[in-house]
Amino acid sequence: MRIAHYCYGYFREGGIQTYVRTISQAQAEQGHEVYMLDYLTPEMPRKPYEEKFGAYHGFTAPGELASLCERLGIEVLHLHDYYPISLSEVQAAGTAVIRTIHNHGLHCPSGSKFFKNGEKVCERGFSYMGCLWGHLINQCGSRRPHKIMENFHNLFTEKKVMEQVPIIAVSEYLRRQVINAGFPQDMVRTLHLPMQARSDVAPQPLYEGPPRFVFLGRITALKGLEWLIRAMALTDKSIHLDVAGEGYDLPRLKELSDSLGLADRVFFHGWLTGAESQRLIQGSRAVIAPSLWPEPAGFTPFEAMAQSRAVIASRIGGLQESVQHGSNGLLVEVNDVSALAQAIQSLADDAALAESMGKTGYQLVKTRHDLDRHVSRLIGLYQEHAARKPGRGVNHGKGA
Repeated sequence: MRIAHYCYGYFREGGIQTYVRTISQAQAEQGHEVYMLDYLTPEMPRKPYEEKFGAYHGFTAPGELASLCERLGIEVLHLHDYYPISLSEVQAAGTAVIRTIHNHGLHCPSGSKFFKNGEKVCERGFSYMGCLWGHLINQCGSRRPHKIMENFHNLFTEKKVMEQVPIIAVSEYLRRQVINAGFPQDMVRTLHLPMQARSDVAPQPLYEGPPRFVFLGRITALKGLEWLIRAMALTDKSIHLDVAGEGYDLPRLKELSDSLGLADRVFFHGWLTGAESQRLIQGSRAVIAPSLWPEPAGFTPFEAMAQSRAVIASRIGGLQESVQHGSNGLLVEVNDVSALAQAIQSLADDAALAESMGKTGYQLVKTRHDLDRHVSRLIGLYQEHAARKPGRGVNHGKGA
């Protein structure tokens, strides 16, 4: 098939971009003709990218996207980000459109589903007054008037466009959120994220020495690193934590760590390459994902499972689907400092349990989250949708 993926900032280091690059490469290796389409702002030069990557095409206006699909003979356009495209123009080129959603943008104007004021998950459905109150009082998003208007406008525009597009949700949790927002059930399917486990390398045994745990991700309030650091202060002094990531909250959390007497137990490494992160994970007892906000899926657990390591995660959002409590990891109630400390201590004290959970996670990656199976399911959804004539069945047939 001739497949095009649209993802803003295709070469950036982000979870969505990594996913799109992974499946693009896998589809190309299966013999499909794959193109990467990216929106470029006027100040971003497109030639360096297009000259270096022949299948990469940048565009600067909605009409260019339809023109690209027509010129390249694209059979399926797979959207991974919102963009105000004209579906009629794309479909007129004989291209079917499908969308994977990785976030809360279809049902939450701020995209967070989280109240910073009070640190709790938003349980409201969308409403004008409720979401305006959320922005201004609960601090779920910016309180600047122009930004609030932009958030509402983007939600309405994207929802109108996506009403005509089959949707793939990266977790069953996210699928329920989208359906509750008014999208038909048969237009939304769940396809969990993949992780390519290295089948040519046996899972590595746990390293001897002081038990180490790993945090990977952006260092922002929503990621829960403060909660984790406070929990570390309640664990044995032999336990170490490696923090890989950068973010605006880093200086404050370094100060907090020092003030709690953890300077020789909590180590901040900054951003690491993929290989460096893998080495940290391999040297750990478990990876910790202490998110405060409802992660739609979360990439961190997959990185741990691919290296046969256990996971400790918040009992929230899509994390509850990749981490099965007592099987491949432990789930902890959000912001429960003592419970998180107990989970860390339990795996520090019981290496056999941590190793068993890691092996279970590795097998889970090779089955439920296997990349080849994921791509095969995607191709099946493409073929199902592309078999329909453009403009027919998009609103009334069964969606992906």
